[in-house]
Amino acid sequence: MADLLLTKAHDQVTAALESLFLVRIPGPNPYQAVSDAIDEAIKVHKRKVAHLVPARVEAAATATHQLSRSVLVTPLRVVPQLPEPKEGNRILRKYEAHLDRFLRVSLADEDRSSYYSARCKTMFEEWITPWIHSPMVVGGRSFVFLAYSNSQLREQSCWFYDEQPRPDSLTPPTAEEIRQNIGDLSAIHIPGKYGARLGQAFSTTTAATQVPVALTREIPDVERNGYCFSDGVGRMSPSLAEKIAGPLKVDTPPTAVQIRYQGCKGVVTLDPRLEGSDIQLELRPSMNKFTCSAEDSTLEVCNFARPSVFYLNRQTIVLMTALGVPDSAIEKHFQVMKDELEAAVIDDKAALQFMQSHAASTMVPMMLRSGFSIKSDRHLRELVAAQRNSLLLDLKNRARIRVPESVLMLGVMDEWNVLGPDEVYLSSNSDLFPLPPAGTRVLVGRSPSLHPGDLRLATLAAERPELAHLKEVIVFPQTGDRPLCNMMSGGDLDGDQFFCIWDKTLIPDHQVPPMEYEASSSVAAAINRAATKVDIEDVCKFFVDYMENDIVGALCNLHLAYADLMSAASPPCLQLAHIYTTAIDWPKTGVRAVLPPTLRRIARPDFMEAEFLDVYRSEKILGRIYRAMKDMASRAFAEYDRFSPECLEQALTGNVKPFDNGYDPTLTAAVPDHQRYMAEARDLYNAYALDWIKRSIMHDVHDEAELAIGFFRQAAMKKIRRKNWDESVSMVLDDIIALRNEYCDYFWDEFEESLPEKFVDLHQQSLWRESRCDRPDVVAKAVAWYRVAYEVVEDANPMNDRPVGAAAADPEVAEHIARLQYLGFAWLVPQPICRVKAGLVRKAADAVRWARR
Repeated sequence: MADLLLTKAHDQVTAALESLFLVRIPGPNPYQAVSDAIDEAIKVHKRKVAHLVPARVEAAATATHQLSRSVLVTPLRVVPQLPEPKEGNRILRKYEAHLDRFLRVSLADEDRSSYYSARCKTMFEEWITPWIHSPMVVGGRSFVFLAYSNSQLREQSCWFYDEQPRPDSLTPPTAEEIRQNIGDLSAIHIPGKYGARLGQAFSTTTAATQVPVALTREIPDVERNGYCFSDGVGRMSPSLAEKIAGPLKVDTPPTAVQIRYQGCKGVVTLDPRLEGSDIQLELRPSMNKFTCSAEDSTLEVCNFARPSVFYLNRQTIVLMTALGVPDSAIEKHFQVMKDELEAAVIDDKAALQFMQSHAASTMVPMMLRSGFSIKSDRHLRELVAAQRNSLLLDLKNRARIRVPESVLMLGVMDEWNVLGPDEVYLSSNSDLFPLPPAGTRVLVGRSPSLHPGDLRLATLAAERPELAHLKEVIVFPQTGDRPLCNMMSGGDLDGDQFFCIWDKTLIPDHQVPPMEYEASSSVAAAINRAATKVDIEDVCKFFVDYMENDIVGALCNLHLAYADLMSAASPPCLQLAHIYTTAIDWPKTGVRAVLPPTLRRIARPDFMEAEFLDVYRSEKILGRIYRAMKDMASRAFAEYDRFSPECLEQALTGNVKPFDNGYDPTLTAAVPDHQRYMAEARDLYNAYALDWIKRSIMHDVHDEAELAIGFFRQAAMKKIRRKNWDESVSMVLDDIIALRNEYCDYFWDEFEESLPEKFVDLHQQSLWRESRCDRPDVVAKAVAWYRVAYEVVEDANPMNDRPVGAAAADPEVAEHIARLQYLGFAWLVPQPICRVKAGLVRKAADAVRWARR
């Protein structure tokens, strides 16, 4: 077998080995089965490459080197995972030549849930601690602990690194050398904080541009009454914002970005006063966490200003009810959303309104507007159903209720000092978020929040010329006795997102004093002065200690139980809120939170679905929402069972016929020239199907629509940790978007290859492609891709129905590929298909009108 693979190119070997994850090795002659599977995978790969332009072939050959390795460590096993797309962080970019030496290690229970449910002292002492402190041997290679990012600490994962030299590769740096090159952390004497500062270099970022140190300067923080009003926020020039826009793939330069730059972290906002200045970046002391070499001048971006839909959740609801917001106001929004979910999978008009409200960035609204129907098009129906079911489960399990008159935005400071103490400023260019007039009373806050004082009343400021350039952000004042953002569960401006609600029915008529959140930092400073120098062994010890003793989740659950039984303003809830602030800051302060045993003993409401504990039927709003959605979810998923993971098993064994895809033959009849693209479309479709199956296995989601939408049913929920749900879902979606973009580029390559000049940026490329969607050759190619994905060809045996693409490639393509249909292939370039469909719909409507005359 090794001899066979040694004769093949690197990209072919990679494709062959990855394909072995997709087949079962049968009994009598496993060697022949493996050999056949390798041959078939290489043939599919060759057909794919044969249709690529030369530049794309070179890119495809090197793409396999951009994958990072990972393993799952459970109490009983070490399970290698499929290679994942490389995370963009400073370290992996800097040491790209040694990428294969980095190993992401995730620690979980056997069912991939958090270790919290399986924790016991013996397990940590005899299993976890040796793994973290000693070299980990995987695949004959020895890996040592390197570091972790802040999100990885919550996820119970970290980075390991193979520092052993190999004769066939460059001499690698050691793990300690990598850590030392991050910066000077010698002044930090708290292990958790030391690990957090190392983690800055492992945060997922986009390398946006180079900003030499000479083009930066330090500006003072705004401090008063012992508070820092500018905590974590600086400024950037308009020219720098323009440079950042390209790598971020946005049309308009962002007015605020969350950054990592050398030892600094935080947010920088657009400042027109720096136009024409040599200074591009102004940073404050509160942003500077450690010093590092001036050689690395890369500005990295974690996030940027863009408005998001805001949803209530269980924590926010119990705080609002404690402040006097009536249940009826919340239930009104719940009923509206429930009705939306029920209608979305029945009526095209309702589906369009639903998707525009909750998933406007997908291609589904375009498909519906052009005339495709959820009643006939299977892929469209599945996408709407997946989005509906995602929100349905969120509504049942988290009480996530959309509030139309609200928005979620990045928080920044008023650099011009024109806002009053209780004013906030909002401005947006998005039609999806029409903002209220000046003077409107609003409720602002952030998640998570456990104290009723975390929700603050404010007034929407009038237009200020000084702030007019700030879009898609919420601007907080630098006036007052205390920063408004700090009153909201101790928030700052280094990247926190804040919600703003102006729905009058959800605005309480009063607010309570905010909790004090600064005490732990003074304790941390004292600990830091008294402690000794930290080394990596101390960081490893803290990592295990945090896994064993983190109680953030337990505190939130207890708070929810007491809030339902009593109120979020009750003494137990207020005590839990104080303990929570200590627990959440433990990594930075070194102060571990202690949960009194007396607070643990409480029955749980039924909506928490607590096992092995006393449970009662909650008659409050969260209980009523839960039971209403539980019944609806049971009905919805009974209809949806045909798309369950068992469907994949049946398809792999050839025991299921393809579903009715809703193939529209009028589309292909309208564009007969599509035939000349069919052979190419078949080969690329088969390669796309293989790539999609790899993602299904990698992310443990076996339905195409679910994976495309980012909806994960029960089987995958434990793998994607709830502690960092949104970031985990975002990583999966980024992977899917990258795959779709790859094949979208394949589609356009032949039309772009002859262009005399390359595109300046992705925005220019997008505009060029949009302008060519009516070209006859572009339309013909798109129709061919649609037909290959949708049309089913029947042979003499009706049980052998299969996609036309797979039928044409038989017997070179593995049988299970022939049994699966990935309809998303048809919609990688949706504009031409939608325009043809819209034209046919208009023509049919005109014919009906003429017939009635």
